Amino acid sequence: MVYHFLREETQLLILEPTGPISEKNIAAITQKVDAYIEDDNRLKGILVHSQKAPGWKSLGAMVKHLQFIDEHHRLIDKVALVTDSILGKAAAQIADHFLNAEVRQFSYDEYELAESWLLD
Repeated sequence: MVYHFLREETQLLILEPTGPISEKNIAAITQKVDAYIEDDNRLKGILVHSQKAPGWKSLGAMVKHLQFIDEHHRLIDKVALVTDSILGKAAAQIADHFLNAEVRQFSYDEYELAESWLLD
């Protein structure tokens, strides 16, 4: 399950995975983001807040997630991974080389700092 909130006033998408990510989760997030950017909007950032890396429910979910990233990373300025997961730290370093968006990792308890960085 992934709780997701699009804060239009700040142009931030907040993602809070509570378990493995499913294709249904990605479809719901994609629908919300696509409806928002359809009106020539951009996202200042995405904040992913999860104590540990949630993983995916299936190979199909992972593929949908990667498709979302491929189709949207040019429309997003920054991504903050707010997690204590070792995988999150590695993902931030790797993603920063492949994505148009600037990616930075924060400790799980640095939510406010991450949000501030996204809005800066």
